[in-house]
Amino acid sequence: MPRDLAPDMMPLHEAALQAQREVFRGRRPPQADATELLDFIALAIAAHIRIYGSRESGAPPALISPAEIERGTFRGGAKRFVIDDSGLLVTGLVVRRLDVKGMLRKLSSTAADPR
Repeated sequence: MPRDLAPDMMPLHEAALQAQREVFRGRRPPQADATELLDFIALAIAAHIRIYGSRESGAPPALISPAEIERGTFRGGAKRFVIDDSGLLVTGLVVRRLDVKGMLRKLSSTAADPR
């Protein structure tokens, strides 16, 4: 994870942990490997907000496109993304804090009023 992370950004794996806490609210999550569960949650997050990552060591985070999200997989507890058809490894995955806040607000309201 880059040390000089912009203050408006946060690591994707932290956002996935926050989303997990919001969804399960103290209930025990399904029996799944914790790392795989965070990878799955990251995929769900990607359907709602933009995810950025570094394609080369030391490079600034760049948007991972929706087409790349469709072709790739999150790994390592939402810390890496591999674009399957090219094998390209994207690291330093980050999201905007404001986007996460909005997504968690929607999760909260959905959990409070499941229709």
